[in-house]
Amino acid sequence: MTWKLAPSLTAFQQWVYAKWPHHTHGQDGTIGDAAHQARHSDHNPSARGVVDAIDFNENGIHMPTLIVAAMMHPSTHYIIYEGVEYSAHDLFGSSVYTGTGNPHAEHCHVSVWQTVKAENSKTAWGVTAWPTLLNGSVGRAVSELQGYLNVYGSAPTLAVDGHYGDRTEEAVRSYQSRFAVPGGVDGVVGTHTEYHLKTNQIHRM
Repeated sequence: MTWKLAPSLTAFQQWVYAKWPHHTHGQDGTIGDAAHQARHSDHNPSARGVVDAIDFNENGIHMPTLIVAAMMHPSTHYIIYEGVEYSAHDLFGSSVYTGTGNPHAEHCHVSVWQTVKAENSKTAWGVTAWPTLLNGSVGRAVSELQGYLNVYGSAPTLAVDGHYGDRTEEAVRSYQSRFAVPGGVDGVVGTHTEYHLKTNQIHRM
C-alpha cells in the first residue's frame, strides 16, 4: 500500500531534527513494523494511506521540551513516553500508559488526530520564551509551564489549560524545592525556573 506520513508530523520531524541535529535516530520511526500491523496502531496507514504517528529516540533530545511542543500543537491526539500517556482528552494531564506494546521507555510516541484537518495543519511546532509567570497569569506560556510540570511528575497532575491557579503554583513550588532551583521556593517562574525546566535532564520527579 502506498502511504505517507501526515504532513503535520513531517513538519514536526523537521523541527525536531533542526533543534537537535546531533540526536541518535536509532528508534525513530513512522510506519509500523509487523507487530504494529497485527493490531490497531496509528503507525499503520489509514484508509487514506496516511500514517498518523511518529517515534523519536530519546538520545540527544531534551524530551520534556519535545513533549511540551507536541502538547501545544492543535493536531496532537496523545503522547507516550516512559510508561506515561498525555492525552488531549485529559488536557494533557499524565496517566499510566495501559495500552498494548512497549511502554516507550527509550523513545517518545506522538500521534495526531486521524482527521484531514489535523494531518494537514500548518501550525508551527515549538515552545516559546516566557515572561515572568505567577498565580493569575494566563496564556500559552502558562500552558507550556503546566506541560513541563506534568512531564517532570507533578502530583496531582495538572490540566494544561493556560490558567495559573493555586494547583499550578503548588506544583511550581514543589519543583523549585525538589531541584533546588536558584532563586528559592516562591511559586514564581522567572528566568531561573524557566531555564531549569527547559534544560533539566531528570525526566520524572
